[in-house]
Amino acid sequence: MHNSLSILKQYWKYDSFRAPQEEIIENIIKRKDTIVLLPTGGGKSLCFQVPAMLFEGITLVISPLISLMQDQVNTLNDLGVKSMMISSGVSNQERLSEELDNIFYGKFKLVYTSPEKLEIPMVSNRLKELKIDIIAVDEAHCISEWGHDFRPSFQNIIHFKNLHPKATTIALTATATKKVVNEIKTQLALKSPEIFNSSFERKNINYKIYNTEDKFSLLLKTFKNKNSSGIIYCRNRKETESLSANLVTHDINADFFHGGLYADVKKEKLLRWQKEETKIMVATNAFGMGIDKENVRTIVHMLLPESIESYYQETGRAGRDGKDAEAILLLHANDEERIKNQFINSLPTKAFLRALYKSLCNYFYISYGENVTTPFFLTFKEFCMKYDFNPKQVSEGLKIFENNDILKWAPFSKNKITIQFQCNASEARKAFSKNSKSAEIGEYILRNHKGTFTETIQFNEEYITTKFSVTREELTRIFNDWKIQNIIHYKNHFTDAKILFTKPREDNYTLAPILQKIETQNELKKEKVKQMIQLIRTEECKQKFILRYFGEQKKENCNRCSSPCCKTKEEKSNSIENGIISLLKNNCLDAKSIAISLSFDNQKIADSLRTLLEKEKIMLNTQNKYCLS
Repeated sequence: MHNSLSILKQYWKYDSFRAPQEEIIENIIKRKDTIVLLPTGGGKSLCFQVPAMLFEGITLVISPLISLMQDQVNTLNDLGVKSMMISSGVSNQERLSEELDNIFYGKFKLVYTSPEKLEIPMVSNRLKELKIDIIAVDEAHCISEWGHDFRPSFQNIIHFKNLHPKATTIALTATATKKVVNEIKTQLALKSPEIFNSSFERKNINYKIYNTEDKFSLLLKTFKNKNSSGIIYCRNRKETESLSANLVTHDINADFFHGGLYADVKKEKLLRWQKEETKIMVATNAFGMGIDKENVRTIVHMLLPESIESYYQETGRAGRDGKDAEAILLLHANDEERIKNQFINSLPTKAFLRALYKSLCNYFYISYGENVTTPFFLTFKEFCMKYDFNPKQVSEGLKIFENNDILKWAPFSKNKITIQFQCNASEARKAFSKNSKSAEIGEYILRNHKGTFTETIQFNEEYITTKFSVTREELTRIFNDWKIQNIIHYKNHFTDAKILFTKPREDNYTLAPILQKIETQNELKKEKVKQMIQLIRTEECKQKFILRYFGEQKKENCNRCSSPCCKTKEEKSNSIENGIISLLKNNCLDAKSIAISLSFDNQKIADSLRTLLEKEKIMLNTQNKYCLS
């Protein structure tokens, strides 16, 4: 008879569990619903993977992270644990049917899927026939509107659970407040769940928050002469590439990573970093999720994260081996305003969401009630300019539409077709009659897109090729033929986003669920940004502040972070003086500007200014500004 420890040794080659893994697994084996709160790198996955091997049926793992699921499936199969992921959707029903057949006949122990896939009738109906012993809900905080990554599809997991009343449920997350835990319990209808948690305290991580006018110089100072592994988080793809290149020119072993790279390039870059051939990875914030690398010594944030949950999760990718690690957040005087502009001032209102949805439908010429199942391709900047939209608001609005399953969108490089008729309908029809396929397509355009005589209209190439059974090459020849005859003005344009509408266009009905709760969600986002700003401003111990945010009280200071209370008197004085000198390297500043840029008590800053004047390290100029001597 196998037990959990023998399974651990046989497949994972570990001699013992980490606390509290064994207790969690025993709870699952007793078929008790369970909530697990373990920090990033705390070994949550083993809590359902090990018991999966002890049950006769399947363990279904529900996760929002496709890349993480695929990584886990690959790792498990390499260990000899037969696993698979449901990757196909309604757009490829034949392939989806094959995957479901594989589950039935493949003797898999773990099957991974997203909550959205469970909403496909073919999936839920077929899985209903299976013996599912464990339902594991990973990243369970996504089920809560109070969580930092709310996904409405998670709230529909309960419908699937009801099809498997005998299955034991385990909900796992690394970042959840008490309010979120209560909602996980309610939304998943857990029966008297046992809650396992370890402290959110990360004793080996030193939280350092530095104010500086020159982030790059401080970054060089951080990594110069260091030969350890690190991650630098940037806000966008372009910045990861430029910052990585700048570091390399200063002889720092760095590379960049973001979602726009081809899969094989990502794999190669990740492998080099894991093998220590690349030391520093400059990346967007998704990097590191699910990656089992224990010896990351330094995490740097170049910009403020939008919430303490995100900050905690990202900094938790350092020091998983228990050895000392640093989490460094670099701040500029303008960063607070920047985070407000990015995450608060760009929050979409009800009126904006209505306008955005209507504009998208009009832009793609989707009629009311029409259900289009092929993707559209969008030039983001062009769309925003046409309708005079704020790009940040559009981006936020698209995320909301995606989270509420109205559409799916992703960055995507492709050409799009636009045409405009240069003649009247009668003259056009005469030209079309020369070719039957040309006539069919032309007649469709004339009947459905009357505006094309007065303005340029974008066409969904895949929709037309599918509807009229023509290849792209044939369609291009037809349009080129019309262009030669001066029937149309025809162009191919570069696009940078792909959009797939998942619901028919029914403006008010489609948007109703979102509009009812958008104001609540906006207030929640504002509160999260507010808490993040309080973290960087507070003179309280950073570790204590973070712990209290997650509902954990601690009396003692960590005595390791950058807060004044965790420094000796001499360290405090030196820290303020060094901060002032760093600020004055490039510019002369008045006392108010210095106080805004440094997170110290104003009186202590004034005392340090006097000390530096006495030491003649700084001086006052004729404009009453402080400068380096």
